[in-house]
Parts: sequence; structure tokens; C-alpha cells
Amino acid sequence: MRRRLTLNSSVPLVLAMLVVAIGAIVGQRLIAGRAFGSLEASTVADDAHRIALVVDYETKLLSGYGATNSIWDDSYDAVATANKADFLAAFPPSDLKGIGDADAAVGIDRQGNVLVGGLVDGDAYAPLPAALGADQLTSLVKFDADAGAGTCAILPVDDAPYLSCGFPARRSDSTGSHDFGLVFFRSFDEAAMTRLSKTTGL
Repeated sequence: MRRRLTLNSSVPLVLAMLVVAIGAIVGQRLIAGRAFGSLEASTVADDAHRIALVVDYETKLLSGYGATNSIWDDSYDAVATANKADFLAAFPPSDLKGIGDADAAVGIDRQGNVLVGGLVDGDAYAPLPAALGADQLTSLVKFDADAGAGTCAILPVDDAPYLSCGFPARRSDSTGSHDFGLVFFRSFDEAAMTRLSKTTGL
């Protein structure tokens, strides 16, 4: 009888031990899984932060260049009169790329019509991608904003996203019609992404 009692009384103990053991194994896996998930989330957050810093830096460069050059008699007159030769003189493609690190610059009217400029193409300008139509362009400029006030955005264009910054075109004394604007673009093409990958280590 004692042996039977001992055996019977040990069943709950064994079951309890099994429950504890299984619980420990499951707990360890959960803890390990959570730790791995936490590490992965931390890595993703760190990568996202580095990317955000790079985009912020690129935006400041383009925005600073655009703000300075959108308040200028020569650029305003070139856009307002749709004078392509004067725009080319005001924004030589080599300067646009070398100083502003931009890949395109256009002068537009309120309807989004491109009056001057385009994509840098050697020493000249070529038309913008078809995806950058009138509706897109007008949304990039606040025509009635103060001189130098920019609107920046990242636009999906074909296979390469573009960083854009648009400004109301004004003379150097901040006067001029509110019907014209300047938009500058920075392409995140394969070459740019390769360079940024080296910068961020991603």
C-alpha cells in the first residue's frame, strides 16, 4: 500500500516537473526570440535613422542652393520671360551639378508649364521625365509664399526617386509676380545610391 501510495503521490510531482521543464524550455525560446526580435528591431531603427540623416543632409544642400538662387534678378527674369539662353547663363549645368549637387532645374508658371530648364544633359538641358507633369510641378511650389520659402519632397519617378525643392521665383528685393517658380531636383539614381551606401555603410 505504501508503494502504491508513493507511486500515486509521485504522479502529480512528475507532471508538475514536466510542466516546469516544458515551461522553462518554452520560456527560454520566447526570451531568445524576443531578444533576437529586439536586436533586429534595434538594427532596423538604427539603419532608418542613418538613412534619415543622409536624406536630411541632401535636402538641406538642395534647399539651401535653391533658396539662394530663387531670389535673384537674373533667374527671375529668365523664368518670367521664358528666356532659355538667359536661364542657361544663370544656371550653367556644370554649376548646378558641381555647386548645388542638383540634377535638374526648371522655371515654371502657376499652371505647371515648364518655361525653361530641365534635366542636366552635358552643357545643356533635356526635358524632364514624363512623370514630372504639370500637376506634380505645381504642387512643389507655394507661389504666394515668402521669398526663399521652399517646399521639399521625395517623388517616385520611373526607376529613380527624386528629391525636389520648389520655391517662388522673386527678384533680389523679393518683388516680382507670384506666377512663377523654380524647382530643383536631385536624383537618387544608381550612382547616387552607391555613393550614399558608402557614406552610410548600408
